[in-house]
Amino acid sequence: MSSDQDRDSCELAIKKTLAYRSIFKYPLSKYQLKTFLITGKEYRNKVIEGSIEHLTHRGFIKDKNKKYYLPGVAPVEWHEKKALTKKILTKNGKVFEMLSKIPWLSLLAVTGSVAAYNTRIDSDIDVLIVVRKNRLWITRFFVTSILKITKKFPNTDGEKGKICTNLFMDEKHMTWDESKRNIFIANDIVLMQPIIDKENTYLRFLNSNRWASEYFAQFPINKFQNQKFKINKNKAGNDLSSPILDFIENIFMKIQINHMRKKQTTEITTKHLIHFNKNDNSQRILTSYEKALANRKID
Repeated sequence: MSSDQDRDSCELAIKKTLAYRSIFKYPLSKYQLKTFLITGKEYRNKVIEGSIEHLTHRGFIKDKNKKYYLPGVAPVEWHEKKALTKKILTKNGKVFEMLSKIPWLSLLAVTGSVAAYNTRIDSDIDVLIVVRKNRLWITRFFVTSILKITKKFPNTDGEKGKICTNLFMDEKHMTWDESKRNIFIANDIVLMQPIIDKENTYLRFLNSNRWASEYFAQFPINKFQNQKFKINKNKAGNDLSSPILDFIENIFMKIQINHMRKKQTTEITTKHLIHFNKNDNSQRILTSYEKALANRKID
């Protein structure tokens, strides 16, 4: 590909990226643009820098305090959002510390608006949790108990300031279902921020979801491809073959599933996965993204 073609395709990727972020009215710094560029190929820094400069000079993208966005978008205050997000995470530090003591909890990562540093004062905190093999339901019991004790368990969907455990998954089942892969999920994966991370589970999660690089080739997912991660088998929390714990796990699973059935709609509850997707915004976001591209003739 010639240098002109390279720049043209990079400029298109920048427009697509800012079109996606326009849904949330969120401007991107140059670093964010480079890291979270919507593209199926990687670009050299020089090409990205030149493309940003050219698009800004031509008025195709706007620049306010070195934060970039599309014309016609009234962007949120980037630094205010960042400060608010840090305040929310710091405020919940002790709760996260308590959750980290659960021996079968391998990864807790914030997702959604908190991970994107685009929180509101009334935001909740969406989290993804990965647990040890065959310890999903016992872990959920302790997570829920701690959140209720600390008054951080949401009684309603999207409750202000609460920690919403939308997704639990077994560490042996971290790969996203192929039928549910799209740019919305890929974006959540590259933006997620690990708060609790044991035994390199965050990197193993990325390694299990390398498909996201089809949308975000600049994000360093592929650096973890085929990497071998050493797991400490001697840790008590990694005891996967305890018959007593297996028995307790099965009992907890039956009790919790029976309780959930009273209110269950579109939630997924299996031995290896719990996904509360009642307020799934993915289709709305994907539709808004298509409209943003069409309205600005970005293709």
